[in-house]
Amino acid sequence: MEKWTLYFYGSKYLKGVGVGIVLISPQYGIISMAFKLGFECTNNMVEYEALILGLKVAINLNIRNI
Repeated sequence: MEKWTLYFYGSKYLKGVGVGIVLISPQYGIISMAFKLGFECTNNMVEYEALILGLKVAINLNIRNI
C-alpha cells in the first residue's frame, strides 16, 4: 500500500501563531495549507497543533497511510 507524506511546521511570532502543512501523494501530488491559530501557545505547542491539523486534514481526505 502506497504512503502519503506529511510535513508540518508551526511558528510563533509577534502578531500571532501560524502553522503550515504539506501532504504529498504517492504520485507526488501536493496539497499545502496554512492556518493562523486564534490562541496563544508556546513554540512546542504550535508544532503539536500543526501535526494535529495535518492529521485532521488527512482524515478528512480519507488518507489512511502516512
